[in-house]
Amino acid sequence: MYSEPCSAPSVGTPIALTACVPFAITKNSDGYVVAAGDGTSTACVDTNMLCAMGATASQGTPPNYSLYGSGIYIGFGAAGLVPSGADLTLSVTSIPAYGLETSVTSGGTQFYAEIQVGATMPVTIPWSTFNTLGYETIPDGGAFNGTSAITSIGLQANAGPEMASWSFCVTTLTL
Repeated sequence: MYSEPCSAPSVGTPIALTACVPFAITKNSDGYVVAAGDGTSTACVDTNMLCAMGATASQGTPPNYSLYGSGIYIGFGAAGLVPSGADLTLSVTSIPAYGLETSVTSGGTQFYAEIQVGATMPVTIPWSTFNTLGYETIPDGGAFNGTSAITSIGLQANAGPEMASWSFCVTTLTL
C-alpha cells in the first residue's frame, strides 16, 4: 500500500532527498522514497526531506501478525548500491513505540534487523546481523553477505498490542 506525500514534521537535520539518489516520490522512478504499510496501518513521506509519519494498527489479542506496521522504503534503482563497509549506520530522530524494523533488499530477497526502543543513535548494524526472518531479535535466518548490491532499504514502525502514532526523520544513512 502506497500513500500520498505529506509534510511530515522535520526534526533535527534530516537528509534532503536531493542529497541522496535522484529521488522522486514515485515507485516507478530509478531512485525513490515511498510510504508503505500493511493495509490498515498508515504512512506518508515528506516531499523534500527524508521524514515520515504514520500510525500502526493494533495487532489485538491474540496478535494478528498480518498487521505488521508501516514505514518508508528508499530505493536505489535496479543496479542498486554496493555497501562500502561492514555495516549500515543509521540515525533517526525517534524510534516508534514498538521498535523499528530495518530491512535491505538484495537480489530480490529481504533481510531484516531490529532496532529496539531506547537504542542510542547512531545505530551501527553489521551486515551479518540482517537475516531473512523478520521480527526476530536474534538473527536466525539466512544472513546478508554485505557485498551484494542493495536495491532498497526499508524503515518500518512495528505494530504492537495497541495503535501507535509515529514520526521520524533520517539524519544519517551510510551503507
